[in-house]
Amino acid sequence: MKKTVLIIYSNLFDVSALALKNYLLDDGKYNVIAVNEREYDSFRVLRNFVKAYKFTYRRTPFFNNLLVNWPSAEVERKKDSDGNEVNFKPTSEHFARLRKLENICMRYDAEYTVCTSQYAIKRAILAREKYNLSGKIFALITDYDLQHNFINIYVDGYFVITEKTRAALMERGISEDKIYLINMPVDLDETMESDKTKNKVKISKKSDSGEEGVQNKDVAVAEIHESAEDIRNKFNIRNKLPVITVLGGRYGSKYTYNALKDVAQFKDCNILVITNGNKSIYRKFSKWSKKNECTGNIYFADNVKGLNSVYRITDYLIAAPTATICFEAIMRKIPLILMDSVNNVETKNSKYLVSGGYAYSGISNERIKIAMAGYLKDLKTWIKHCENRFTNDGCEKFLQILDMIDAGVNPNALEDKIKSDEDDIVEIEIKDEKHKRRGRG
Repeated sequence: MKKTVLIIYSNLFDVSALALKNYLLDDGKYNVIAVNEREYDSFRVLRNFVKAYKFTYRRTPFFNNLLVNWPSAEVERKKDSDGNEVNFKPTSEHFARLRKLENICMRYDAEYTVCTSQYAIKRAILAREKYNLSGKIFALITDYDLQHNFINIYVDGYFVITEKTRAALMERGISEDKIYLINMPVDLDETMESDKTKNKVKISKKSDSGEEGVQNKDVAVAEIHESAEDIRNKFNIRNKLPVITVLGGRYGSKYTYNALKDVAQFKDCNILVITNGNKSIYRKFSKWSKKNECTGNIYFADNVKGLNSVYRITDYLIAAPTATICFEAIMRKIPLILMDSVNNVETKNSKYLVSGGYAYSGISNERIKIAMAGYLKDLKTWIKHCENRFTNDGCEKFLQILDMIDAGVNPNALEDKIKSDEDDIVEIEIKDEKHKRRGRG
């Protein structure tokens, strides 16, 4: 009988969760259920949280940072008069409908539950204890460094994508045996091939005369056989100049406007700005451009779902330091330049990528120029450096580790044994070589 994997994901961390769902379904070994935590939200708390996140991400980074650090995966336990922890009791039937996510966990009683948010972790842990569920609970962290409010000591394992996150978890008391290092799980079709759906995109172009006109067009995301020229035409780009794409995350970072101003005078490039619903970027830049000199090759696109066509024509990507977009750019070997970060999670991502040599900082006009010059000089070296660190096998590695856990094998212990065996082989080879040299002597 197949075992069940329940994936509970958040709107803010959905790419890897859905990629895992598709990969595990294709593999066929496990029954897979993926649920969006927002669909089982009592009192619309999560819906309002996402709305507040989106608003502050576009307008007030200070409050966005407070929001990001507000939720916690920790479970607060009450203590009796003797100081002993009291177990949680099941929610009464009268109020059970108010605990929808716990009911989902109880209904499926999955052998393995994978959570991508703090809220999902907390609710899964509570459900397991309240209803005596026996399955294991895992957290999937896809940022490049640890967000501390993801920690819960009752989680059975953490899937992380960097050594830095693993080290940070260990510093916070999580056993090394419970931390599994993989690459970011992404859908191969989503990152390396083209999306064949159609999306309505609002295109506006700043003309050479300085006047701006807006027109609505149905822009089809590129078919795999379409040429780069066809894609450029769909975005109204009619010249052969290289394309700098400015992308402020899925909601349109406030700092997209600053990044656009920093490159607006690059007359030997096209500037493609993906606003993702942040209309203030266009309005503010429209006013600014009337008083400042800038190139006529600036194009705005809104609501582009599936960035494959954008990636295919992009020569440089100036992006918000969000985990998935940065990973997709690296996988596609697109020179990556990072705009200013909105919250401390993005700041940590940026520090990891820039200090590791996987991206350049682009928080000013001068730094963007340095970045572009650096890529022109050492692009091949950068590509090789990224290939040595990042590979597109996150889903495969996740499944391999899950299979080992399912078989009762500690994946980390097995990895240590393989490394030890390899070291022994190398040591034997060195001794044999020394023996041969002595014989010749």
